[in-house]
Amino acid sequence: MAHQLVIRLLDKLDPETGTLWAEWGLIHVELKRLLDVSVTPLSAIKPMLDSKYASLLILKTIVLVPGQHVVLAQVNIPSKQSRQIQLALPFMLEEGLANEMNDNFLALGPRLANGNLSVAVVTHKHMTHWLTQLTDARIKADCLVPETLLLPRDEQRNCLLVGADRSWLRYADYQGLVFANTQWPTVIDGLDEEAKHRGFMLMSAGDESAKSELEHIKNVLDRTMPVVEPSNTLDENTLSASALLSDKGASIVKIEAHWLTPLHAFAEEILTGNKALLNFSLLQGPYKPKGPALSLGFNWKPLAAVAALWFVCLITLQLLSAHRLSEEAANYTKEAETLYRQYFPEDKRIVDIKSQTLAHLKRGGVSGSERSALELLHPAGKSVYQFNQQNKTQPLQISRLSFEQRQGDLLLDVRAKQFNQLDQLKVMLEKEGLKVEIGSAVAQGDGVESRLKIKGS
Repeated sequence: MAHQLVIRLLDKLDPETGTLWAEWGLIHVELKRLLDVSVTPLSAIKPMLDSKYASLLILKTIVLVPGQHVVLAQVNIPSKQSRQIQLALPFMLEEGLANEMNDNFLALGPRLANGNLSVAVVTHKHMTHWLTQLTDARIKADCLVPETLLLPRDEQRNCLLVGADRSWLRYADYQGLVFANTQWPTVIDGLDEEAKHRGFMLMSAGDESAKSELEHIKNVLDRTMPVVEPSNTLDENTLSASALLSDKGASIVKIEAHWLTPLHAFAEEILTGNKALLNFSLLQGPYKPKGPALSLGFNWKPLAAVAALWFVCLITLQLLSAHRLSEEAANYTKEAETLYRQYFPEDKRIVDIKSQTLAHLKRGGVSGSERSALELLHPAGKSVYQFNQQNKTQPLQISRLSFEQRQGDLLLDVRAKQFNQLDQLKVMLEKEGLKVEIGSAVAQGDGVESRLKIKGS
């Protein structure tokens, strides 16, 4: 089954291992659900994946970094050439930063509908720290995204996620911030009038204390939000932030779901398939991965072992097959030489069995171009070979072979140990569909010589 690994880096270190804590879980791609959320040191994720989730295929590893360390901004640079944008960015941003420009890394995001370019600013120190922690934990991220950008988006309202001690605010597609709950009045004052008039979609994540903080912030909004002019269908009375969910108008404050953890809220944006946000990755420029971004969350060792075993078995089978074929070829060559010496004992040297055999056949009146001769020669030779295999102690010998073109007869001068061997050979030839006539047999020494006339059926 295909999954995505989502890891949210927390801004605290484990005192025993010195590694960052992380909130992480698996997104089931087909079910579109976040499963098995855990909070552990970053170094514990890979061992748990190898043991508990070894059979899962991790398609992508998405790492969320703390939003309070990333400044999201917009700049107006008309040029679309990358080199000119990189040269202009420092001058456009340096007045709004508290530290030296050289200490910061600038990551480019998508260009907005109004022509502005979105930018994420983060210090090299934090980038190095996060990537070192991931490397030490044997995790390679496919994308590194500020968590602020993964708050659920409402086109009509600002989105505010309230936790037990801090909140996340997203007030545009690529703009947002993280702040302590105690700083909420200051944040409200800092919003422009357009953001204030959009109102807020409120959510909470965490335990009961998060719900309490949500109620407190809602009360603050009711007191501080600007008065909204009524629509034409309403009285002349004004609406305040507490006049919620009117049938004839939009509410200024809307309370949405309560999430078990912040990661559940951030995963919602991933589940929508918003690729533009995931493409706004901090892994660019000097931090761009050197090779393909393969997720180490996938336990590749079993697959590699199977592939290696398959390769070794394939090579072994190929070698065994080649060795077997080589032995068979050597045996066929040896048998061919043996038969050749039996049929043509006067030849002392064998250089090319095929060429020398064809030469003998040609001298005997058999031409390879004549189909009728070959049609008789093949079954006849087969029968003689089979007979000699069955009678290895008393084999037949072919002293002469010829073909009468006019009559279409194949003549074999055969020497046998006994006369009944000629009858046995005749029977075997007739089983091959041939007509056989045995000429007069003459005793010669310790054997019998005769001429066989073979015709096709």
